[in-house]
Amino acid sequence: MVSELRKLTIQFAFTMLLLAYVSTAQRASASHANRTTPEGTEIARTALAPYLTARTYRGTRTLTVTNSKDHSEITYTVSLQARCNETGIVDRYRMQTLCWGRQQDKDVDESGNATSVMDGKTLWTMHPVIERYNRTAAEQIQFPTLLGLPSPDLPWRLLARKHDDPAEERLVHAIQGKVEWTLVTDTTSGRLLRIETEDATHGPRVMSISVLKDIAFDAELPDSHFTFTPPSWMSEDKTAIAKMTP
Repeated sequence: MVSELRKLTIQFAFTMLLLAYVSTAQRASASHANRTTPEGTEIARTALAPYLTARTYRGTRTLTVTNSKDHSEITYTVSLQARCNETGIVDRYRMQTLCWGRQQDKDVDESGNATSVMDGKTLWTMHPVIERYNRTAAEQIQFPTLLGLPSPDLPWRLLARKHDDPAEERLVHAIQGKVEWTLVTDTTSGRLLRIETEDATHGPRVMSISVLKDIAFDAELPDSHFTFTPPSWMSEDKTAIAKMTP
């Protein structure tokens, strides 16, 4: 049981890292091969601005990840409530992750589902299916990183419209190292519709499509939203690898 729990915990840690796998890339130097255009920069900054300035957030992120090596495709749905301090560091969040799909010719079952609560000091992670939870010290994280968003300071350029592109969408593109970003925005409002990435950092190309469904920005989120009391029917795992950075 312990070995199975360790496997699931490591798997969940990988999932959380993957959901924000570009957190360090956001600070890397941009590729000189990608030419910035003023219009592309303005479109990207307008689309990302609500997430960069929000003090609280409620919403859902749906992320589909495809790996070119093993042809796996996994979809994650993440329901998120988060609150930032005055410096933009997330000081509270609650995250529920559901996943499904196929990985290495096997169905992804619900054992990978989890709930994470960061109460300001401790990150609690609960795995309902195996009736276990663990905890670790909370780490500092920026809100855009929690949502897997790129930096507005990348060298964004407006992509030319193709004949089959919807008229209501505009696309901007940026290259950063081995990561390619495409932001799909609403032509009229400038709102972010989805994020598409291709990442070859670790060899095989990993493609992802992320869609954010925003429920509320800057709504009141009291501390009571971010408390966790271990259920009586769950036991704490103190041996599994519990360092999970969403």
